Amino acid sequence: MTDPAVPAIGELSAAWFTDLLRRSGDLDAGAAVVGVGMETIGEGASMMSELARAHLTYDGVTDAPNSLIVKVPTTDEHRLFIAVNTKFYEREVRFYRELAAHVPVAVPRCLFADIDPATSQFLLVIEDVGHLRQVDQVEGCGWEDAVTAVQAIADFHAPNWGKDLSHLEDTFLPMNGDLNQFIIPMLFGDGWPKMRDKFANMMTPEILHLGDHYLETIPAMLDLMQEPNTLAHLDFRIDNVLFGPHGATLIDFQLAAVSNGVTDIAYFVSQSLQSDLAAQRGLDLLGVYLDQLETNGVHFDRAEAHRKYQNGLVFSFVFPVNLLAGDDTLPERGKALARTMLQRSVAAIEHAHAFELFT
Repeated sequence: MTDPAVPAIGELSAAWFTDLLRRSGDLDAGAAVVGVGMETIGEGASMMSELARAHLTYDGVTDAPNSLIVKVPTTDEHRLFIAVNTKFYEREVRFYRELAAHVPVAVPRCLFADIDPATSQFLLVIEDVGHLRQVDQVEGCGWEDAVTAVQAIADFHAPNWGKDLSHLEDTFLPMNGDLNQFIIPMLFGDGWPKMRDKFANMMTPEILHLGDHYLETIPAMLDLMQEPNTLAHLDFRIDNVLFGPHGATLIDFQLAAVSNGVTDIAYFVSQSLQSDLAAQRGLDLLGVYLDQLETNGVHFDRAEAHRKYQNGLVFSFVFPVNLLAGDDTLPERGKALARTMLQRSVAAIEHAHAFELFT
């Protein structure tokens, strides 16, 4: 669904939604939207975009949705620069336009997805799944929800596991491609000096040493994130998993990339799992993932999976470092989340001795 220009959120009028819902088959030709109320949501949860819930009123009785979720670029210049230069917005638009209908897990239904490549102005309008249960990432994920989420991501990975995905790589960039070889050192190199001393009391000597030498590990680390490849989510944290009576629904595909799927598990454990569970059962969760892959007909060597898991824990350290480098610009919930991500990342790396992979 493509318009000559991608509208900004302020241009989403009652007439625009009427046309959208008629084209999607949700609204009869004789009915119309007569009122739109925009409610900002997700403050501190969506770091690279802004989210709103569009509350819709109609001129009569209809089965059309009472609300939809609207997603547009962030207005924060630091995060906008990252999102544009790493194709975050292009990835999500292409996912919903080309791939969402074919994945074997629940994702929100998309009514509109478009981007202006010249300006990176994008607009996503999707089904409101706010009725589903969401776990607060700051509080952390318990074991039963973690198992449900990890089984869902294994199902998501399985159809593309080990296949030729070169036709996707221009958008869903391989983790060891040229852009990441440039952008990851830039993000970490810029972020680490800004946050190291400020948050040193949250890090162990081993982690401080890892951070001081992180740039040296990046080429090998990115290579280890490949093969066998699949389409990985790459922002697989509990804020992006919703729970309902029929299992998990996955959201937010801005970081989706061609990568080995174990990276998603390492990121989930190091950013979303409650710290005590990460220490006690992080590797058990990797086992749940590998078992679920096997139910889908995919076998992956467990020793190699463990190595890639350790590697993924080290890689995931870049996310809290980068967020905390811009700590002053984050909303309060974002600050709490970034600090929690750092605490869990440190604990997960320490428990798995992942820092030893590059020493």
